[in-house]
Formats: sequence, C-alpha cells, structure tokens
Amino acid sequence: MAMMAGRTWPGRPRPLPDELFSSWFGRVAAANGLTAAELYRLIVPKGASFSSDLDRVAGQDLIAAMSAGTGIEPSLLWSTTLVDWGERVFELEEGIWMPSVRADHSRPTYSQQYCPLCLGEDQLAVFRRAWRLKFTVACDRHGIFLADRCPHCGKSIRPVKVIPCH
Repeated sequence: MAMMAGRTWPGRPRPLPDELFSSWFGRVAAANGLTAAELYRLIVPKGASFSSDLDRVAGQDLIAAMSAGTGIEPSLLWSTTLVDWGERVFELEEGIWMPSVRADHSRPTYSQQYCPLCLGEDQLAVFRRAWRLKFTVACDRHGIFLADRCPHCGKSIRPVKVIPCH
C-alpha cells in the first residue's frame, strides 16, 4: 500500500481512552495490512530508524504524518505518547520511571507491563499509558499484579509487535 501525501489511509482507527501511542500505531499498521516497522518506514523514510519505543520517541514528523494519514488531530495523538509525562516522571537518567522498550532480544527488558484480565476483557486489546510506569505494579481495575512478559514464551512485550507466540 502506498502512503500518499494529502490523502487519508483506508485503515484509520481512533485511539481508545488511555491507549499508548505504540499500541494505536500497531493497530493502524494492521488496519492497513502492514507491520509497524513497514508503516514507519513508509511515513518517515529518511527519519531515524524504527524504534519499538514510539511512546517515548515520537517526534513532530511522525505525529504529523500519522495525523495526516488518519485524519486524527495531532493533540490527541500527542496525548497517547509519554512525551508529556517526561518532565513529571522521567528523570534525566534513562529508564528510571519509564523504562525503554528495546527491539532486540539480546538484552530483553521487561518494561511493557499489562493486565492480562484487562486485555482479555477488552473488545480491542490495547496497552494503557500507566502500564509503562515502573511504579505501577498492579491493575487498578482488577487488583492483580501486572505481567511484564509473555506467559507462554517469556519474551518481553512490545505493543507495536504483538503477535501470538502459540
């Protein structure tokens, strides 16, 4: 699918309440028959290399391209990132309160937490912003500890690349 300038894309789901940018980005990619990495390369061809941690590194160009392609206002897209939390909870030392989600498995990080009950109950499984904070350890809705890896294979979770392992 060619991403055409000035035209909205066929698949353009809206972000759900409290959904992380990376979770929504993955849903937009899937709605257009692409992987998140393919979508990223199409809309930011000369930008930085694809990062599965789009929640922390989303920039003006990416937000503008996603807004143009989906018809969703940039302010809503910015609100799905962790950028606005940066000065409040992210100390200058990398990863103190919002750990990075690395794309490789050579040194996996288990920083994307989730509530398996929430994901199981969701009509569309989406990852929440608060689940990225290290001090959020339990689901406020279900009162259970958040999981931080796949229960089947043990790999770290990355919302832009959620593919069942079983």
